[in-house]
Amino acid sequence: MAERKRIVESKFGKEWILFGKDPGLKTQDLIDFSRQAPFGVQTLAGVGIGATLFDETLRLNNLAGNINGQDLLHCQLPTSMSRINRQVASLLPNGAPVVIRSSARDERGGTGVYYSGFMVPSGDLQKDIAELEQTERAVYASYYTNQAKAYRQGADSQGMALLVQPVIGDRFDNHFMPAFSGVMTMVDGKPTLRLVIGLGTKAVDMDEAIVLTGNDISINAISQRLGALEKADAINLSTGHVQSISITDKERERVYGQLSKLTLLFDAYRKNKQPFYWEFAIDEQNKLPFIVQAAPEQQKNVLKLEFDKPEGTILYEGKDIVNTGVKKGRGIFVVGAGQGYSSEDLHILEALNKASKNFLLVLPDTVFTKAGGYEQQIGLSHFSNASGVVEIQIPKVSYAMGIPITIDHTKNRGGTHFSELCKRKDILFLGVQPQDAEADISQLGKMTERFGSGSGFWDVDYKMTNTSSGGRVEIIGSTKLREYTAQQLYDWADELYPMASSLVDVIGEDDLVEAGNAFFTVLNDCVLKAQTGGRWDLLNFDPFRFVTQISKEKIPDLIIQIQTAQRNLGLLDSYVNYEQYRNYYPEEEFPFDAYLHKAVSLLTERLHT
Repeated sequence: MAERKRIVESKFGKEWILFGKDPGLKTQDLIDFSRQAPFGVQTLAGVGIGATLFDETLRLNNLAGNINGQDLLHCQLPTSMSRINRQVASLLPNGAPVVIRSSARDERGGTGVYYSGFMVPSGDLQKDIAELEQTERAVYASYYTNQAKAYRQGADSQGMALLVQPVIGDRFDNHFMPAFSGVMTMVDGKPTLRLVIGLGTKAVDMDEAIVLTGNDISINAISQRLGALEKADAINLSTGHVQSISITDKERERVYGQLSKLTLLFDAYRKNKQPFYWEFAIDEQNKLPFIVQAAPEQQKNVLKLEFDKPEGTILYEGKDIVNTGVKKGRGIFVVGAGQGYSSEDLHILEALNKASKNFLLVLPDTVFTKAGGYEQQIGLSHFSNASGVVEIQIPKVSYAMGIPITIDHTKNRGGTHFSELCKRKDILFLGVQPQDAEADISQLGKMTERFGSGSGFWDVDYKMTNTSSGGRVEIIGSTKLREYTAQQLYDWADELYPMASSLVDVIGEDDLVEAGNAFFTVLNDCVLKAQTGGRWDLLNFDPFRFVTQISKEKIPDLIIQIQTAQRNLGLLDSYVNYEQYRNYYPEEEFPFDAYLHKAVSLLTERLHT
C-alpha cells in the first residue's frame, strides 16, 4: 500500500527551510533580499539543499575532473540527501506544482545556463521522493553542459546547491500558471521589463513577450500590447510537464484583472537603492507580486560614445543593443549566410567558438525557434568567445501548419534575450532589421571558408561600435581568400590516414610500404600542421604553416617524402575520380598534387635562403 503524506499545514513557501551547508548564490541572494525587500512586493521562500550535498554526490560516485553530465543523471545520491528528500517531499502539498532550481556557487540568477525542473506532487510519498530525486539529478547534470562550461570559461568547477519553491499561479482547467511573470532588470543603465502571460520559463521564441525599457514601462503600454500575446507556458496538472497553451478569451479576462498589481512591482523596483535582477510572478489569490529570484547587479558604466567617421564599409546599423563600447577584431562567422542552415551548422559553431577568440557572429533570428525542426538552439557555448553578436531580425509575417516561419525579435526583443549573458560577458550585441539581408552579406565579398550546410566564414577585419542610441558594424579592408581551404585539407587527411595504414602493413611489397610511410609523413608533418587549434581553428589556418616551422636540416628528407607521395597519388580514390573527369577539364590539376608541388617549391626556397 502506498505511503501517503500526512495532511498538515505546510511551511513550504512561507519560510526558509535549509538543509546542508552553502545554499549557493541564488538562494543566499533571495534570503538577503527578503530582509530588505521594498514595500509592494513579497519574497517567495523555499527549501534550500546546500552545495555540500552536491560535493558528497560527486565523492560517492567517484566523479572528478572532466565530468560528463550524463553520469549524474543516473548517479547514486548520498544517504544524507535521501533523508533530506524524504523531509522535503513530505512538505509538498498534493497537486500544487513545485519547481526545483539550481543555486550554483558561481552564478547568480538570470543566465539560464542551468536547468530548472517542475513536478506536481501526487500525495504518494515514495513516488514523490523518486520524482524529486530524478529532477535533482537533472539539475546537477546541467552543471556540466556545454553552455555551463562556456559560462564558466575554464574557471574551476565550484558546484551547486538546490532551491525548491512552490510555483506561483492559479488553476486554468487542467493547467496551472501565474497570470503574469517575467523579469525586471537593468540593461545599459535603463530599467527593462520582459513580461509574459503564464510561466516565466525561458522560452526561446521571444515573440511571445512584451519588452519595455525606461519610461516606456507602464500599465498603459502593456495594455496596448497584451492582445498580441497568443500563447502561454503552463504546467499540465496531469503530467507535470510544461506545455504551451492558447490564451482563450476566458483566460485573458482573468489575467487582465491582475494588471494593477504590476504597478506595485514597478514602484517597488524604482525604490531599490542599487540595481537588481528580479524574476517575478503574479497570481489571483495573492495581493502582492512575488519575487522568486533576486540578485544584485553590478552595472557597467554606459560609455558616452558617438559614431566616428566610418573607417570602412558599413555592414549593419541598428537600435537594439546590449553593452556600449568599441571592439575591433578579425573574422566574421555567418550562420545561414543567405542560404539556410542545419543543426550541423550549430554544432560546428560550438566548435568554432571553442577554437576562436574575438570574432563577430552574425545569425538569423530563426536559430531561436524549432520551426525548422532543429532541436539545438543558440546558447552561450556558441558565442562565449565572440567580441560581438549581430542578430538579423525579421518581423513575423506568416504561419505554416501552426508554426511561425519567422519569429519576431524586433522591438528590442533580441537584445533582451541576450542581455543577461551578453552584459555579464561584456559581449556587444546588435539587433538589425535589414531590408535585404542577402545584399548585406554580399558586401563581404567571396566567402573564405564554408562550414556546415550553408554557413560561412569571412577572414576580414571588422569594427563594432555600440552607443547608447544604436550600434554599427563596419568591415575594414577586404576579405582574405585562401588558395586551399581547411575543408580541403581535412578531406585529404580523411583519405590519407586509412590509405597509409593499409599500405604500411603490406608484406613483401616494399614500394607500397614506402608509399604508406610517405603518406603518413605528408599527413602528420604537412596537412595536420595547418591548424594549431584543431579542426575548427579557421582564424589561424595556414595550409603551409609547416614550411616555416620545420628546421632546415629536416627539409631535404621531407621533400623526398612529399615527392614519393606524389608518385603514388594514383592509389587514392580521389585521384581515380579526378582521372575519370580529366577529359572534360584537361586544364585542371589534381588539387592535392598541386598543393604538394607548391609545398616542395616553398620548402626549396626556404632551404636556399
